[in-house]
Amino acid sequence: MRTFIIAFPLPVAEGDAPQFLEKVQIRSTSGMLVIPGCTLTFEAFLKPAVSGLIEVFAENGELSTEESAAIASHKSLFFIKGTVTTPETLKEVNKVVSNMLANGALGVYFQNSGAAWTAASFAECEPENYPMDPWLNYIETQNDIFTLGMESFGLPDICVSKLIDKEDAVKDLLSSTADALFIEKFAADTGAVIEIGEGERFEMMKESRMPFKKTDPEFNKQGAWRLTRKSIVNG
Repeated sequence: MRTFIIAFPLPVAEGDAPQFLEKVQIRSTSGMLVIPGCTLTFEAFLKPAVSGLIEVFAENGELSTEESAAIASHKSLFFIKGTVTTPETLKEVNKVVSNMLANGALGVYFQNSGAAWTAASFAECEPENYPMDPWLNYIETQNDIFTLGMESFGLPDICVSKLIDKEDAVKDLLSSTADALFIEKFAADTGAVIEIGEGERFEMMKESRMPFKKTDPEFNKQGAWRLTRKSIVNG
């Protein structure tokens, strides 16, 4: 299971961060951290503001004028590191993120996938109903779309031909498959057939052509599953 790293841009400098974070009952900005109401133990650390952060957030979705100004003027970054092992602990971390955003954090960045959200866009992901969605990003190659971020859950990424449907529908398919693998514990195996959505059946095979080199930080050591449409089950 790979350690996740989540960063929150803050509107205050490093020296003022401890007082700012007390609003969410975070009383340590370095070393091991326990947050009330969460069973996980995190490693926490602070870093100074960085340039170019607004471009990272803009790549993930359109920003309002106010959101752009806030991200661009962030004063520090608060990081938490940990490990998600179950759907329950995933939901706990999502609650920590929601609480941070509700109490003044300017956004959240999931380093393992490169996904970045403002408070409004994180809420639009509906993490209470689709807990994996904020953690995932999508990489488009010449012929396929891959998930990025499944290694945070100890799982291979997932890919499918981008020609099978419109882009949003393909991403919904990948998201639903990710839920099936981690939340529903579908027993993935070579040749296994998984049913997704409105009775659509896909065969799972190991993918040999990964979008990243083994030396790239985005490379998933677990590999990737390829989905191949088999049939549509009639009701």
